[in-house]
Amino acid sequence: MALINVISPHIDDAVFSLGAYLQQFRQYGELQIINVFSLSTLVYGKKMPIHEATQIRKAEDDFAVRMLGIDSICNLDFPEALLRGYTIDNLRSELDDDLVADRDLISKLADSLARVIEPSSIVLSPVAFGSNVDHVNVRLACGQLDTVLVYYADLPYAADSVRYNHQSGAAFIRGMNSQMVYSGHNAIERHFHLCRHYRSQFQERFVPSVRNYLYQNGFRMWSHHEFSTLNLDIK
Repeated sequence: MALINVISPHIDDAVFSLGAYLQQFRQYGELQIINVFSLSTLVYGKKMPIHEATQIRKAEDDFAVRMLGIDSICNLDFPEALLRGYTIDNLRSELDDDLVADRDLISKLADSLARVIEPSSIVLSPVAFGSNVDHVNVRLACGQLDTVLVYYADLPYAADSVRYNHQSGAAFIRGMNSQMVYSGHNAIERHFHLCRHYRSQFQERFVPSVRNYLYQNGFRMWSHHEFSTLNLDIK
């Protein structure tokens, strides 16, 4: 049985991206969600004091994860981009990763992740569709780990090609093996049921595009490895 680590850039990204399918991973081994940038300031569309905003978001996460029966949550408590001098206007970029990332931060992220991840385990990392700087930094940090890497589509970003340019993410996964998890109507609606528990972040405008994406693509993943060799049958 594998130890599976789902790396979530922010509190909510794991559930927003993988939703109800997270439950399926539990049949392959112990599941741990690792929230990286779990110190927050933005809730309900406005900035709040860090302690208050973080408390709200962690409480939402605890509730949703308990519903999923996840084995454990680990909060690394790095400050999100808005607490590191970024603004809403410059959170995203389609520049090369070396230019968009916080170089000094990546090694710290990788070191922190390595301390809570067993080398023999499987790591699910975001592709960084949408090019949110925190998602890009997490992907780059995961790339430094000595472990098996599988990449998942960041939702709701991956489902919205109007607001977000996915050039960087698409280039990153080019040539990788791809696998789609079937997502029928019940799984999709359960996905939204879980996402809505993150009331401080969820917006109903996400629903049509994400629903359409999941019907067409399912919960899609990519890896340099053959999925048949990962002890993680996600067909």
